[in-house]
Amino acid sequence: MGVPKPIEERVIAIPEKIKSSNENLKVISVCNPGATLFSDDKGEKIYLLLRVMEKTNDEFPGHIAAPRAIKNSRGEYEIRWEWERANKDANCDDKVLMIVEPEERKRPTYISHFRLAESKDGINFKISEKPTFFPREKYEEFGIEDARITKLEDGVNIGGKNYKHLISYVACSGEQDVCTAFSVTNDFKNFVRLPKKNPAPIFFSPSKDVVVFPKKIKNPRTGEYEFAALTRPYGQAGYMVPSIVLSRSKDLIQWGDHQLFIKGDEKGHVGAGPAPLECEDGFLIIDHQHRHHQDGTKEYIGRAYLVDKRDPSKILKRSDEILEPHLKIENAPFVNNVTFPSGAIIKGDNLFIYTGENDVATAVYVYKFKDFMDFLSPV
Repeated sequence: MGVPKPIEERVIAIPEKIKSSNENLKVISVCNPGATLFSDDKGEKIYLLLRVMEKTNDEFPGHIAAPRAIKNSRGEYEIRWEWERANKDANCDDKVLMIVEPEERKRPTYISHFRLAESKDGINFKISEKPTFFPREKYEEFGIEDARITKLEDGVNIGGKNYKHLISYVACSGEQDVCTAFSVTNDFKNFVRLPKKNPAPIFFSPSKDVVVFPKKIKNPRTGEYEFAALTRPYGQAGYMVPSIVLSRSKDLIQWGDHQLFIKGDEKGHVGAGPAPLECEDGFLIIDHQHRHHQDGTKEYIGRAYLVDKRDPSKILKRSDEILEPHLKIENAPFVNNVTFPSGAIIKGDNLFIYTGENDVATAVYVYKFKDFMDFLSPV
């Protein structure tokens, strides 16, 4: 069936153009942004929360450095670099991870935070020179990754204040492993981690790719309107391929009524991409999937679905592979053949999809919304 042709596609952020958070660090990647439409007294604009990965510039011959975000004696958060003896206490198994012996635990050799990027046209962005959202809690000590942003139609009341934007993100630590946490904001300057009184992971390890629908949806079991999310639990026993699950909640904290939504298969696992987008005919959902080739290589691609507004478990239309890696990326990849859709907005007649490319750069694909939806076929 082919893929829809974008009216514009380009790389919009690379590590060399991002200022490091301090002189002792080097930016090695800027990727996997969450996206939303934001309005203030200056008008409507597009906001991205970019994942910025940094490594230390310091060298210690014969050693490997791993970061940890800690609270110092002044109550401020800073990065402490912990050095392990190479090939004795630790070994690097790839470009960004090391194995710590004898426990055989993994530690990242980088740490990630979020940077705000702002644009009027959705293509040319002004990127903050300082971190916008930085690891602060114990469950974030190894970094925060892959923001997904939902603009809530009615907002959510937290501590007597209504918040319009919900951020779902991956939090990494030695105690909670890789989990999903939530934060809310109205201005992308001040953030409230959930639960407000005692911030903690919302979905325990291993959990990633959690995206929340923009409005409450009637739960057929309770008959009440509740929050809904697409989640991606990972079966450690290996009995199942990681798949997308539809989950429900009354308060964004406690989740249940889990229902298999899109099952992974022998081609590889699937996970949700950007937060669902409401359109006239339903909710547009974009996923990401491993696609395996006969030569043993694999690539990340994206597919699209239209689901029913009243019952999002009902898929109305779907596409074949609609996003695939093909842009020329000058930077050396951390992972080859990756187009990872993580943010999307509808603005006017156009659909903007923001992606991480090869885990090192950020790109945008712009489509005429109608043309894009024409590539979805009834189920």
